[in-house]
Amino acid sequence: MSRNSKPFSRKYKKFQSDKSINEIIEILSKVTSKDPSLSNFENFTKLAADWAQVLMLVIVAFGYFYTVLPVFQKEQLSEELARLNLEKNSWQEQIEDHKKEIFKYENEVISLEKAKKNLSSSLKTLHKDNELADQRFNEASNRAIKAENEILNLEKTKAHLTNSLEGLRKDNELAVRKLNKANNRATKAKNTADKLEISLKEAEQNLYEIYKMQLTGEMLIPAVHLRIIELPNRVVFKKESKLNVAKYLEESFIQPLDLAKETLDEIKRNIDSSNNEPSKKATSRLLKEFEKGLVDQNSLLRCSRPDFHKWQNVFIQALNNSDTLSNKCVENLWNNRIADEKWTLKNVISLKETEFWENENKIHESHCSIITEYEIEKFLELKWHFVNEPCSERLKELNAIVLKSKSSSEIMPLRNVSPPTMVEIYTEVETTILNL
Repeated sequence: MSRNSKPFSRKYKKFQSDKSINEIIEILSKVTSKDPSLSNFENFTKLAADWAQVLMLVIVAFGYFYTVLPVFQKEQLSEELARLNLEKNSWQEQIEDHKKEIFKYENEVISLEKAKKNLSSSLKTLHKDNELADQRFNEASNRAIKAENEILNLEKTKAHLTNSLEGLRKDNELAVRKLNKANNRATKAKNTADKLEISLKEAEQNLYEIYKMQLTGEMLIPAVHLRIIELPNRVVFKKESKLNVAKYLEESFIQPLDLAKETLDEIKRNIDSSNNEPSKKATSRLLKEFEKGLVDQNSLLRCSRPDFHKWQNVFIQALNNSDTLSNKCVENLWNNRIADEKWTLKNVISLKETEFWENENKIHESHCSIITEYEIEKFLELKWHFVNEPCSERLKELNAIVLKSKSSSEIMPLRNVSPPTMVEIYTEVETTILNL
């Protein structure tokens, strides 16, 4: 039954009571008045009949107020309780649906963001390899052109010497010796040209293989990127795994300087496994540049190591002391409910003594406990990603930092890796749950 029926019932009750009082007053006035035309006996019988009517009316009014009206009000309360139970079930289903959607969307956003950053780093590395191959190809082409010009010059010299032989027969022996020397130089130049041609073909073949590997997706991913890809992708701050928080944080933390040293070892192995001289020279040049950059950027690549167990202890302490926040959440829900339902203080006091209030309070406590724990987990997860963000950036841009493709001004400064205080956690979580 709707709330509009309550004012109607009060008006109806007031109307009935006013009507009954008027009837009693009217009957009493009749009873007290005597008819002079009748005898004393007749007046007495008339008076007795009138008082019987008054007594009957009083009994009827008493029966109405203490039997019919309470039954009517009880039916109203039963219908109101049924309506509230239906609303409670509907709200519980909506809460569960929203919670599942929140978890799903957050996981999808984190996965897509990591995939985007990994692909961007791979594309930058491939672009740099292409530029290096183009540079080697251009250098080989320039050397081949110089060799061809040298051959042409030598051929001109040979022709000039041949013409001079006809006019300088007396110097035949000298001319022959010069001719032999010129032939020797021409042979050496030709051998040099042949070697340059072979190097050019090797460079062209290497460039072809690089392009082919790019198109077929067989290009090897650098070890630094493989280490980052292999990092565990998990939500660390979960109540179910609170005793493993320190372990999971330590597994996900990599010191950029250590990873740079691993990359240096990989470059050395590539030099040992090179099959041709140009490739070995290029890799050796890269090795020297990387070693120098590693010395120069040593301090920039050194991240502060967090106290993982301290982060775990703060998380556990926040979960253990979450009852205060949960109680504030329950109080806030009841205040909103009272305001929405427009309950008076008298209504609230009356409802607190009913089973309805007890059941609703249990639902609110369960809901607030879940929300509070979730917000604590979420806040600490975001806080960890925030303090670890500069170190993560150094991992992703490691090679660019060492090879000085990125300056220190372009790199995010390091942040304080200490866990948040309990005041920070409670202030943030309280603000969130009170605005739900």
